Amino acid sequence: MQKIIFGSALFVSLLLIYFYKFALQNVNYLDIFGKQNVNHSVIYHIQNDKTYECFESLLKHNIVEFTELKGLHFKMLTLTTPLQMDRQYLKDTDMNACEDELVYFLPKLQRDELLTMVELFRFFVHVAKISNTTFYLCGGSLVGLTRHNKLPIPWDDDIDVIVSKENLKTFMEAFQDEVELLKNSTKKMFYLTEPKMNYHENGIYKLYDLGQYTAKYKLYNFPFVDVFLYAEFKQDNISYVSDIEGSSFRRKFEAGVVLPLIKDKFLGEDVYRPYNITKYLFGDDSYLKSCLSRQYSHKFNKLFANIRENVIKNCSELESFPFHTKV
Repeated sequence: MQKIIFGSALFVSLLLIYFYKFALQNVNYLDIFGKQNVNHSVIYHIQNDKTYECFESLLKHNIVEFTELKGLHFKMLTLTTPLQMDRQYLKDTDMNACEDELVYFLPKLQRDELLTMVELFRFFVHVAKISNTTFYLCGGSLVGLTRHNKLPIPWDDDIDVIVSKENLKTFMEAFQDEVELLKNSTKKMFYLTEPKMNYHENGIYKLYDLGQYTAKYKLYNFPFVDVFLYAEFKQDNISYVSDIEGSSFRRKFEAGVVLPLIKDKFLGEDVYRPYNITKYLFGDDSYLKSCLSRQYSHKFNKLFANIRENVIKNCSELESFPFHTKV
């Protein structure tokens, strides 16, 4: 009976896809591709067949229900097929194939890529907890927590966390112990390294899986979690926090902007965030209304060839896109 229902639903879905090429419709791509109980629709007029086909391909491969992730834990999570380096996959899903710049605000990760990234993040949180390591979300992940209801930015392709420099040694020791336990019980092998690829990467660690990946580079694999360092210090009797220690991206804040850290949730995990998010991120709340997609792809490790700068849209234009807000 379930097979009959599924077959009928698939037939209807194909008819809807065909019809969508010719008229503006309130079409729920999540339902079209077999996802249920989702409230968001893509309401956008696709101008030509080439752009339509590109959107269709990306949505079909990349959409993931974040509700699916809520019950997962890194010890329980298993992927149906191992991720491997696949140059044809990288070529076929290259975002440059799509002409409309709104494509840069669609989810960029395949299902298993996102699940792998979440698995890495949850392993990080686990190690931080057992080692009493102080950390907080930063970068795009902090924007996701604030603007996208405690989920990653839908079109982001990594997770950013920042660890107290004082806790780094303890964290690394606990990390190695937990990796051994994980390897013995699940055969998984996580790795945390400081690539030092160039001047602006120094001080940035990458947490990745040695066996599950879709892109393999000389010093790390993709997907990954970026792990930065922060330090507390005094200058002229004023307390400061310096984040991304060791990198040219280093920024200095008065301690009251960052501390005390506030407990919050991200992807269902207990995390911490800076005390004053607005001052920490951009100094104002413009990021709540202005959505930015960077021209750089972590997956492809390069700039998108057909855009010369970051793409910025009013967030209201994206409200009907998948995962813009809570699913």
